[in-house]
Amino acid sequence: MNIPNAISAIKPVSQTDIVLALAIQLYVDEEVSLAKAAEMAGMNRFEFQKLLADKNIPLRYNLDDLDREMDAVKTFLSDSSK
Repeated sequence: MNIPNAISAIKPVSQTDIVLALAIQLYVDEEVSLAKAAEMAGMNRFEFQKLLADKNIPLRYNLDDLDREMDAVKTFLSDSSK
């Protein structure tokens, strides 16, 4: 990848840095999900969430997300009581 001299003169930039920045921006712009952005960044979801937290970027979380997590908890509790 050819990085313009004006950019690399300010700060050395690697392809990994560019992909990570792109994954974050696509997530912030709601173009990709958290899971997809993490995959793009080469991280698992929890690593990516920590990265976002370290950069003070809030997670997008809605009622559908809450419903899915509540269903997962109910399934887990049901399975563990057997």
